[in-house]
Amino acid sequence: MRFGLEELKLLSNTINEIAVANNMPLYEAQQKFFKDIKEQYDKKIGFESKVQNLKTEVNTLTQEKKRLHEELLAQPLIGPNLIGLFQIGVNEQDILIWHIPFKDMLTVEAVALVSVWTYNHYLLNFKSMEA
Repeated sequence: MRFGLEELKLLSNTINEIAVANNMPLYEAQQKFFKDIKEQYDKKIGFESKVQNLKTEVNTLTQEKKRLHEELLAQPLIGPNLIGLFQIGVNEQDILIWHIPFKDMLTVEAVALVSVWTYNHYLLNFKSMEA
């Protein structure tokens, strides 16, 4: 990349906009800008790669969560019950809390039984609240 007159104008205009936006004298904004570059340049460059790596990791984990969620919903015993729970407002955190008493016998059947019981319990409570 070349650094000519156009780039210098862009830099100058950017510093001017920063000064106006922060209600500070132009000279002070210029001094602060160059001081920040001197003091923070190496740190900023190091953080950019870390931020990019974290964004990639978040994207990967989001895709993995979606895949696992779809896989779980496709299970014949669990899927329909989970859909019913989600439709009445139960979220994943609720399910995680509910599994604690059953963690020693946590099998697909146990999860399905708890889900069915919870779904029916919510329906009964919801219907009694409507009446």
